[in-house]
Amino acid sequence: MNNPQQTAFFTVFYPGAELYFNDFARSLEKQTYKNFDITFVNDGMQNISSYMNDFTFLNWKEFKVSGSPEKIREKALVKLKKAGYQYIILGDADDFFKENRIAVARDYLKKNDIVVNDVSLFDEKGFSCRKWFSNRLQNNTNIRLEFILDKNIFGLSNTSIRTECIDENFSVREDTVATDWHLFASMLAKDFKAIFTNDTETLYRQHQKNAAGLGKISEAYILRGITAKKVVLEELNKIQPLFLKQYAHFKKREKEIQDPDFFKKYFERVKQNNINYPLWWEEIF
Repeated sequence: MNNPQQTAFFTVFYPGAELYFNDFARSLEKQTYKNFDITFVNDGMQNISSYMNDFTFLNWKEFKVSGSPEKIREKALVKLKKAGYQYIILGDADDFFKENRIAVARDYLKKNDIVVNDVSLFDEKGFSCRKWFSNRLQNNTNIRLEFILDKNIFGLSNTSIRTECIDENFSVREDTVATDWHLFASMLAKDFKAIFTNDTETLYRQHQKNAAGLGKISEAYILRGITAKKVVLEELNKIQPLFLKQYAHFKKREKEIQDPDFFKKYFERVKQNNINYPLWWEEIF
């Protein structure tokens, strides 16, 4: 199906997203490139139409899918592909975006399958770091699968893709706790090409409900991180059976941390594993 509107910005609204809606929508209203739809799934946000009525100049298009948070995103991406969009820019409903994000994403996607942009971290106190990833990556770095085997930079709020990357038979694991990592690592394993840019930014909100914050270590973060690494490696081995040793390591680690004494020592080692500007899940070993 051909779609005259080539570009879809996609998000999921959920209970509590109304707290951030105005910041989110204003940043899209200010985009320098205007010819895009805001495609969304409403996963439980109340009175959503009343919020959208304050931003009538934006093209809102709802897609009806249901399921777990992981399955909602999986099904929605397939629907967007079938709807005929060429480019999908992903963004979380609690974040907002530099005014050139869609323009920059489109430019990079003309020659690349996937573009991942920088993130600037902020919370209720203000910005703690601008362009976090640029402390580790140069602009226009090609990102290969090997780089993200033990860490991740691809989020559902800072990644954009060509719809050719979407495998309609792809099934995300509901126990992954890292849908983004699983999804984009699978694309790289199938030889799609990705590039990093700091020409634009996602303003990434740090709060307690984030599954994976940056630079903040907690017991819950470690438990999620071990599971995330095990699942992603397990799924990658189904595409390219090259990572069996790494998978076995985290499968063993998942059992080891069930021992309270082991976990206590491991937690301290992770906290002492000083990495300057760590990427998502990088501290977990």
